[in-house]
Amino acid sequence: MTLFHSLQGAGGAGGAVPTFVEASIGPRGGSNSVVPALSSVQNGDLLIAFVMKSTSGRTFTAPAGFSSVTSDNSDKPSVEIFTKTASSESGTYTFTSSGAGSMQATILVYSPASVNLSGSWNRASSDTQTALSISPTAKGVLLAYFALSRNETVSTPPSGMTQRAIFSNSGVATTQYELSPSAAGSTGNKVIVWSGSDDGANILLQIE
Repeated sequence: MTLFHSLQGAGGAGGAVPTFVEASIGPRGGSNSVVPALSSVQNGDLLIAFVMKSTSGRTFTAPAGFSSVTSDNSDKPSVEIFTKTASSESGTYTFTSSGAGSMQATILVYSPASVNLSGSWNRASSDTQTALSISPTAKGVLLAYFALSRNETVSTPPSGMTQRAIFSNSGVATTQYELSPSAAGSTGNKVIVWSGSDDGANILLQIE
């Protein structure tokens, strides 16, 4: 499923803020999640892949061209974020994982951009999940990723942020939110409340 298309912008040039292009949401899988082909991506765009598995201790393998930005498999869910600069993109994207559990992957696309700052993973076993504050040194786009080892819906979204994608099915729930533009300096914590309680992993990152 591909969602949310907007016009391309000149990310990072002369203080401009990157522009959201589209999201593509992969299904729940056991050993893999196949993200549908992108429809509006252009060469030079930034692909950000958010991958999770409902169990702990799992590792992920991304398609060729993706590089890992941050990961944590110390508890459930196991989580990792990858990026890729678009170059003649075509076809689907298959992310695979080790071990038992349910996994899911989503790709967000932004017009020319790079990851400026990635925060630390924060975990809780609760319906209330918190992505910890970061302090970017320049204006950009703030992204929040929330992953839960249970299929729940969002009861209360993070204040002031726009949802860009959500998936909830068969033991996994993931969602991505955006704040654009986001000023330099402390972002403050971003809090989401799910409709039910389970183990979650959450993080903020900024692109510019």
